[in-house]
Amino acid sequence: MKDRNGLQKAMYADLKATFALSAQPVVRAVKKVVDAYATRNTNLRAGNLGPPTSKRYRFGLTRCTDRCCAAVTAA
Repeated sequence: MKDRNGLQKAMYADLKATFALSAQPVVRAVKKVVDAYATRNTNLRAGNLGPPTSKRYRFGLTRCTDRCCAAVTAA
């Protein structure tokens, strides 16, 4: 996924059906995930989580493994 719209297209119907949500909460949830990953990537690049060999840095890279987050990290 390159952007929020791509992730939203991929996950919208599944999230809406699985959690029985209306449109706005689904869109907001996708945006929240994208924003969280943008913040994480910025912190990793800035060195805020330590050097690449640190436990905290590696944990930041491997923290989320569910389907939605895997789609974001593929971007």
